Amino acid sequence: MSFGTWAIGGSWGKTDERESLKGLHRAIEAGVNFFDTADVYGDGRSEELLAKAIKGKEDEIYIATKFCRAGTLMIFKKCSEEAIRRYCEANLKRLQLEWIDL
Repeated sequence: MSFGTWAIGGSWGKTDERESLKGLHRAIEAGVNFFDTADVYGDGRSEELLAKAIKGKEDEIYIATKFCRAGTLMIFKKCSEEAIRRYCEANLKRLQLEWIDL
């Protein structure tokens, strides 16, 4: 079962960090082990919140994230190999992970 994190990033309006973390923790407790996120979901905020929620459970959780998108989400940027590396490094830093599953 998967959980999308677009809304907790605040892209659709202000979100409460405590409530967002509570929702993520409840999802994990319910058996969700796959989370979808992106660098543009709240300008990386969803990745940062997800990092807090999965702390200590990184080996049990699978993460899919995205990069090379413009702020509108519908316009894809052309990315060089160097840009892709920078985006991935930024994703990893926000997620506090050593790898990205997908």
